[in-house]
Amino acid sequence: GERAGNSPCLLHRRRDPVQFSFWIASALPLDSGKQQELLEMDGTNDRLLAEIAAMKKMLDNVLCCAVCDANISLSSEIFRMTDSLGGVFVNTHGFLHDIVTLLRIKGAALQGEPETAHCWFPGYAWTIANCKRCGSHLGWKFTEAVQGSGLRPSSFWGVRNGALSVA
Repeated sequence: GERAGNSPCLLHRRRDPVQFSFWIASALPLDSGKQQELLEMDGTNDRLLAEIAAMKKMLDNVLCCAVCDANISLSSEIFRMTDSLGGVFVNTHGFLHDIVTLLRIKGAALQGEPETAHCWFPGYAWTIANCKRCGSHLGWKFTEAVQGSGLRPSSFWGVRNGALSVA
């Protein structure tokens, strides 16, 4: 099958600097206000330079709980599970969750058992993840619904952008 990273739409965006700059702005794991600033910038060159600066700032930064500042992960653990580094997903109650996907986090306490119903990632099950220190909702841990099914990665974390701050 075709890999998401090589989809014709994404390849087209990579060839067109204007579209590419807008795609980067929407894909970076930034709060919505900072993303909006990038999207509203005049000029592709200025937007791309601001995006590069934002990415440099993120390299190996410590990601903390936005409520209590407990260390949660490193920005180097961010990976792309979809066409972007995260995404906006809607749960069954109609709430929007803007998440970033991470390979590993620490300082999380899982709540409940893995659940496959309404999972945003086919083949995975989700479990609620809260900050171990303060109990605030961080996001979810996603694990293979069927152990040994060959999904890669076999587990990852979807953390709400609003639950994270950069140290």
